Amino acid sequence: EYILKVLVDEYNASQDAVEVLLVSQPSEGFSDKVYTSVSNGIGPDIYFNFATSVPQYIEGEFLADMGKYMDTEALQQRITESMWQECTSADGKLHIVPIQTSASVLFYNKTIYSQLGLDAPVTWADVEKNAKTIKEQLGIAGFAADSYIDLAQILFGQAGATYIDTDSKTVGFNTAECAAQLKWYANGINEGYFTSNFESGSIDQDFNTGLLGSFLGTCTYEPYIFPDGFEYGVVPSPLGGVQDWTPVFSRGAIVFASDEATEAAACDFLTFFTNEQNSARWAMGIGSLSPYSDSAQLSDYTAYVSKSIVLTEAVKSMEYAYSTPAVVGAPVVRNELKQMFLQVIGGLKTAEEALAEAEANCNAALQN
Repeated sequence: EYILKVLVDEYNASQDAVEVLLVSQPSEGFSDKVYTSVSNGIGPDIYFNFATSVPQYIEGEFLADMGKYMDTEALQQRITESMWQECTSADGKLHIVPIQTSASVLFYNKTIYSQLGLDAPVTWADVEKNAKTIKEQLGIAGFAADSYIDLAQILFGQAGATYIDTDSKTVGFNTAECAAQLKWYANGINEGYFTSNFESGSIDQDFNTGLLGSFLGTCTYEPYIFPDGFEYGVVPSPLGGVQDWTPVFSRGAIVFASDEATEAAACDFLTFFTNEQNSARWAMGIGSLSPYSDSAQLSDYTAYVSKSIVLTEAVKSMEYAYSTPAVVGAPVVRNELKQMFLQVIGGLKTAEEALAEAEANCNAALQN
């Protein structure tokens, strides 16, 4: 909140035409409250959220086309192609601009690894081997993923699957290769060397107290890692399969439709907010990464990244990180990935059955 207030105050002081008002809201139920207020014509002008929230607002014609007011060519040159596609995939218009990003990393108990003679994992085969050894030697799970959605995207993407084909409006992960990945992880859970049950109630607390050998999460976990009597290490998201792939997690700024003067003013603020210097300042202020290539080259920013082993490894993951399409039905796809893992792990469906059902549900949602 501090860095946001600083940037808002600086923008307001830089010109006399408009004033940006910063309003704090409770986090509980925030997204639903925003949607309700916007649909009733009393919502905010600018909203920070993930691109997956864009399609629901398009259906109600609640969004401004930010491309009318911003230099889209310059913006596109500053971010990755997949991130640009995420910003525009909903209907071809610019309805969201990225403000921060992160990628998956693997946190591991370096003390346990050293004690058992294990090397930091590079591949999923390494993760499995190490997790089995930790389970056998210490009786605790060796690995967990903080999100089945993210894990599914990683495993299926590395298996060569198309996540969402925006042309045909279909998913492409109902394959034998993805079924094998799903069975592989479910087997690890059922054998106990992977886990999804946390004694403390959260994945980071089990890790902090030595009850978990390693876990996959995003770099945003760094402020919550307080190891109790051990040293921890971090490596990029594990690899394995026909292609290197992991999702990138970008939060963006959305401008809601109003009148042209207000929309233009909101976009002018966001141009200021996302410029080379301010994007770096925002990332450093909240402990995240900047999505902008020019910001990432600034000396203060590179020094900030180099001081954190978590961010340093997250930057390495970003080399093979891709944004996923933010189209109508995308939230359903994400939910189906989670349900698929739960069904197979719980023995309710075979991997093939779960994939087929998920494919049907996803395609129906994508084709609306």
